[in-house]
Amino acid sequence: MTDTYLFRRDRNEPSGYRLDRDAGLLVPLDLDRRDDDEETAGEVLHTAIASRSQGPAAEPWPDTAETIDALAPADTDGMLRAFSPAAVLESRETVLAQRPETRNRLLPVLRQATRMGGWRSLPWTPAPVADGSGGTGPADCAPPTPFTGFGPEAENFREVIEHLQCQWTLACHAVRPADARIDPILLVGDPGVGKTLFARRFAAAMGTRCEVYSAAAAEEAFQLVGTDTGWSNTGPGLIYTMLARHDSAAPILVIDEVDKVRSSGYRNSPVNALLDLLEPESACRWKDTGMQLRCDASRVIVLATANDARCVSAPLLSRCTVFDVPPPTPAQRRLIVEQHFEDLRRTHHCPEDLRLDEAGLRAAAEHEDIREALREVRQGFARTLRYGSTVVTLTVRRRPGRSKIGFV
Repeated sequence: MTDTYLFRRDRNEPSGYRLDRDAGLLVPLDLDRRDDDEETAGEVLHTAIASRSQGPAAEPWPDTAETIDALAPADTDGMLRAFSPAAVLESRETVLAQRPETRNRLLPVLRQATRMGGWRSLPWTPAPVADGSGGTGPADCAPPTPFTGFGPEAENFREVIEHLQCQWTLACHAVRPADARIDPILLVGDPGVGKTLFARRFAAAMGTRCEVYSAAAAEEAFQLVGTDTGWSNTGPGLIYTMLARHDSAAPILVIDEVDKVRSSGYRNSPVNALLDLLEPESACRWKDTGMQLRCDASRVIVLATANDARCVSAPLLSRCTVFDVPPPTPAQRRLIVEQHFEDLRRTHHCPEDLRLDEAGLRAAAEHEDIREALREVRQGFARTLRYGSTVVTLTVRRRPGRSKIGFV
């Protein structure tokens, strides 16, 4: 189906746009060729589509609920439909009504929501195993726990790990996996105790996507909910992007420094958006403002971090299970540094006999900020590769105090 829209690029140059609804692209055409040179116009459209997709002509847009359903996996048991066909098609009509440049930018983004028919997998879905009677038992078919990779270096997170293990077990034993979820948690501790690092390791162990949202730097909620269609840079928010681009219905969102988020005293405060995300009843109808689309974000796993729980908004605090994370001991920090060094060895070309200097390792283990110690491990590793040595020396500096500024 092809439509033509009249549009003026400037006052003296009339122009037309030809829209191929199947391909979802709008291509400018000269008005004097619109009716008398359809073959040339079609060639222009085909070239634009091929250029846009960086390959052969793009596949037709799934423009009905039936064609979106046809993209779904054969077996959707244990999956969650994050994007309904009706919501995607309604959003598509809204996008098609936007300016040409906005439309051409957002249509490929919207199409990501149609992958797998809008269905997304759940990490705790059991793999069916026959029990001899034609059925399966949850104890026999539960997926492996993702917490086996945490050793003594994560001892200060022992209480958090125990809580998450219980949540994981409960989700694995749900009669309908789509009804299970992992409740939001808040990790409270001094800077450098490894809160964000733990969240990333947890995501890697689960095999799911992890995104970090810096609450301290957020003044508005658009990073989460998208930019309104009235703006020239309208686009989707982080929640939509996590669910649309990837296969999991339960990606991990780390809300970093939630104690520094601005108050909920105005409409576009991040607090209001976070409250909607933390409540299952509202998260299952999460609305992305940029795409004008509602999706099910109720299984997104939220791990928030804070330095001081007293500064966290009371409504946010009441929706999270709170854990006080003590600083790692020197023995734990030593294990963390050694593990980070082994990760660098595994992911880089380096001499087989490369090793850490013992004196530097002890200094790193005594450093109160594990992040700074790990940065020095990376820098020392890079220095060693640069100069061709086999011993990684570390120069762990204490954080300098503030110097006075004055005049003499």
